[in-house]
Amino acid sequence: MVLATKNKVLIDALEDKLKLKRQSARAYASQIRKLHTVMKIPGSLSFAFLDTDKAVKQVSDIINVGQRKNMASASLAGTRAADMSQKRQNEYRAVMMEADKGYKQWISSGTRNKGFSGDAEKLWTLIKLLHRKVGRVISAKNLFRRASHTFSDLVILQQFVYLKMLHFYEPRRLEYSSLRFLTPVQLAVFSAPEQKKMNYILTTRGKWKIVYNSYKTSRSYGTQSYDIPPGFKTTLKKIQAIFAKRVPSGWLFFAKNGKPLGHSAFSKWVKDLFKTYVGKPWTQNVVRSIRVSALFRDAPPAKVLLAAQAGMGSNMATLNLNYRVPQLP
Repeated sequence: MVLATKNKVLIDALEDKLKLKRQSARAYASQIRKLHTVMKIPGSLSFAFLDTDKAVKQVSDIINVGQRKNMASASLAGTRAADMSQKRQNEYRAVMMEADKGYKQWISSGTRNKGFSGDAEKLWTLIKLLHRKVGRVISAKNLFRRASHTFSDLVILQQFVYLKMLHFYEPRRLEYSSLRFLTPVQLAVFSAPEQKKMNYILTTRGKWKIVYNSYKTSRSYGTQSYDIPPGFKTTLKKIQAIFAKRVPSGWLFFAKNGKPLGHSAFSKWVKDLFKTYVGKPWTQNVVRSIRVSALFRDAPPAKVLLAAQAGMGSNMATLNLNYRVPQLP
């Protein structure tokens, strides 16, 4: 299923003119649309409204330093893609640099509440074993043996897969949302450039693999491939057969209409899952925070840390500054 691309005109211009990766161009275009909406600009979306003092002021007045930094970066990219005056570009650049300075001071200002409290090691153990609780729900509902399933049943199976992935692999960002089941034959339908932008579960007669190509730090880590353990493969085969009746295109995490979840929808999905089974509205970022806080507690060997950062598609500086929190004795 091919979904219509939002903000296509802006994305294409940003990608072609600035030689940005598609993912970055989409992120910038999304920010520009948000600014366009907040300012209540009439007419269709274009870069033109950025070439106004009012737009510059709107961006510079954003209180949250992280949001201001992101919006200024996107606006600067828009002015460059539209070949606006150097003066206008410099105005957004000044806002961006000032916000970036404030952001760096903020992330190095000490430990902060990252969405959870308590012993991170115990919480991470809880998360790694949480699939068992969902497994009991699956058994009680006899989901693997039934011939028909409601969408609520499918959500429970999705929850089980997600939690099993947290059990076997390091917690990533939100790229889970674009995973789909693909055979080698189905994968071959896509061109090499298209494959380099896809995340998928490769289903073969032998080992199955989870392959990540599209994620935030792919430029640093490239394609990441992980073998799927035999027991988990057996479970996935059952779930794939059930999901195929609803979503023939193979999406793993999908909405009621059969379309794959976007990052925002998947983030809410994760939050609802933990609210249901743990009583805490943890997001994916909180899950990563718990994992890294538990990891740093006993000062593990560098080899373990490097393996963890690669598995999370992140880097040590980000893990240390953005995720680590103090631990209770």
